[in-house]
Parts: sequence; structure tokens; C-alpha cells
Amino acid sequence: MKKRLSTFSFHRNFIFLTLLLFLGSCTSHYKVIDYSSSKVEVNSTIQENPEIQNYITPYKKQLEEEMNRVIGVSDIRLTKQGNQPETLLGNFFTDVLLDAAKSYDSEVSVGFGTKGGLRIELPKGNLTVGHIFELMPFENKLTILELSGKDLKTLAEFVIQTGGQPLSGMKIQAHNTEINHIEIQGKTLDLNKNYKIVTYDYLANGGDNVKGFESPISRKDLDMMVREAIMKYIENQTQSGKTITSSINGRVTITK
Repeated sequence: MKKRLSTFSFHRNFIFLTLLLFLGSCTSHYKVIDYSSSKVEVNSTIQENPEIQNYITPYKKQLEEEMNRVIGVSDIRLTKQGNQPETLLGNFFTDVLLDAAKSYDSEVSVGFGTKGGLRIELPKGNLTVGHIFELMPFENKLTILELSGKDLKTLAEFVIQTGGQPLSGMKIQAHNTEINHIEIQGKTLDLNKNYKIVTYDYLANGGDNVKGFESPISRKDLDMMVREAIMKYIENQTQSGKTITSSINGRVTITK
């Protein structure tokens, strides 16, 4: 999540130079001979404008009501310890991805994410819309990739080399950085077979330096935001009278 800015810098030289570049594309009679810049700092000394405040208050109230809306209940705190190869939050998250993708394509067998993409832990008890926006504040969409068995093995190697990443439908066993066994949906990985995996567009585009996604056999970007998939899953569980939970079940095992 991007940090909130404490100051706002307005660089007039950027606008000035942009204008000159535009004019320069039309004629060669202009050149930069001088420029200057200034900074306007926004801090506690700036007084609120009552007219603007009155205008935004109804929208702020509506937004706060939506963010505080409870969509489900978690039996446990979904944690994401960075030094663990497998986490409760990571397992929940990729299970959701896999569940959502299967409604589009029943052949999807693996869900994948990265620890860094999960911004907060989810609390025990009530889960709100705001929690999910904090968890996934990005405008990322679900993406289904078809990978060769060899590329899926490359992904598994990336998972082990980075100390473990969130997975669903896949198990990896390794000693230090050497992989001993890989399973997809309970069956040993076949290097001569193709597999469909769900992730999100940021990772599919090379984000977080993920390995194995460089040359997919096929790619389908779904018209669903990741956080929409999470909220829909939680709401569906709630409507079915179920609560949210997760467990550690040996998806990524690294021995020393």
C-alpha cells in the first residue's frame, strides 16, 4: 500500500517543460532558456474550507458506512509471518483465488500469490469491506495462465528460493533449496503436461520477480478484481451459514 503523503509538491517546471516539449513537436522556434520551481506544503497550518468540507461530508459518511459493513466472521486470526514458508492468510487467500477461477474454468488446478501482495493480517471476529480493501488495495484482476510442466517447476523453484509463497492445489517439498517432490492436486508433477494456474495480472506481468510466468501457453485476464473475489467468497460463506477459517497443511515444506 502506498504511504500517505504529508506534503504536496507542485512543480511548475514540470508543466513548463511539458508545454515546451509539446510546442517543440510543432515548431523548432522555441528553446528552454530558464525555469524555476516552487513547493507548496500542506500541513496543520492550512485551514479547512467549510464550503468544501460541507460538500464532501455526505460522501465521506457514505464511504465510511460501506467500509465498516460486516461481510463475514473469521474463527481465527489469519496471520502472515514473513519467516514462515506457509501461512494461514496465504492459504486462505490462494484458496479464494482457486475457488473464484474454477467458476470461469474448471481446469484451473493451482492458485498462486506472493506474501508481499498481502498487506495486512485479517482479524478474528467480524470481517468488513474495509479489511479487504486494506488487504488488497491494488486494482489487480484475476488472471488464468496455462503453463507447461517445466514452467510450473520453475515457479516451484522460485517459491523455495524465496522461502515459501502462498499456494493452493500444489505442494512442494524441499531440503534447503533443493526440491524433492512437487504435487498438483495430489498427483506428482508431470513435466510433459500443461497446467492451468490462477494468479493476478501484476504477478502475471512479472511483478515481484516471479519466475515461470514469462512464456505462458495461454493467458486469460478475468473481469474480476482480486478483492471482489475475496469479498464474494466471504459473503457466500456467510450466506451458507459458514465462518472463515484456514489451516497449515504442508503446502510448502522446507527442511534444513
